[in-house]
Amino acid sequence: MANFGEYAEKFGRYGAFGLVGVNLKGSLEIGITDLPTSWMDVLGAPGSVIGDLWEGGVNIAKGDISKGVERLLPLALSGPLKGYREATEGLTTRTNKPIFFGPDRVKADLTDAILRGLSFNPANIARIREIKWAERKREEKYRAMRNDIYRRLSRFWLRPKVKRLKADYLNLLNDVREYNALVKMQGLRGIVPFITKKSIRRNLRQYFKASKKELLRRRVANQ
Repeated sequence: MANFGEYAEKFGRYGAFGLVGVNLKGSLEIGITDLPTSWMDVLGAPGSVIGDLWEGGVNIAKGDISKGVERLLPLALSGPLKGYREATEGLTTRTNKPIFFGPDRVKADLTDAILRGLSFNPANIARIREIKWAERKREEKYRAMRNDIYRRLSRFWLRPKVKRLKADYLNLLNDVREYNALVKMQGLRGIVPFITKKSIRRNLRQYFKASKKELLRRRVANQ
């Protein structure tokens, strides 16, 4: 049943090709993120080549020889190298940080390495990347909600005492309760932080107190 669920998920995400471990979505779909956003995008294929040469050189200069060579070689030649690297060393981000899924590094299995060597995008790897991307977007959403509440709390305490209306404060506390209830309802306990009395006090201290760097600047200036 577990395998059936996995196959069903692959079929739902990537269609029939997903059942054999291949993700063709990246090359067949055009979405808003495919619009040109940099000068390399505007230049099209020549810009992509220039970008690969630049990033390949940067990777080699930093000591990441295998990843740098991959960027410099044509796709047909870089595929096998990338498949071997992802199977032995594991996947990395654009900044060469290792990618984890749970406690273990993400590595290509034999099937994934072969597909990568043939210049395909393995469905197993694509699935992990999509899950992590969705999690990152979700965390950004809740971080923005927290920051907005912290900002409004700080602005409340910046007011003169006579203008700190009890009704405004109760509304802010209600927003805190709604945020925490949403985190709990979505099953995100331990993944997305709650807003607590401790976190509010910590945020207020950071808002009203200069950082250690700025305090050190004063000491240096007075010497």
